[in-house]
Amino acid sequence: MATIETFEQIISWQEARLLNEKIGKLIDDATFKTSFRLIK
Repeated sequence: MATIETFEQIISWQEARLLNEKIGKLIDDATFKTSFRLIK
């Protein structure tokens, strides 16, 4: 069994970072850019 030494090694953390990046791009590139409720 592998030992986790840093939180960056946790798979769910890595996937959350990717999801965060995708959502950020959607907000910046789409019509959501003017929806201030999303970028509060």
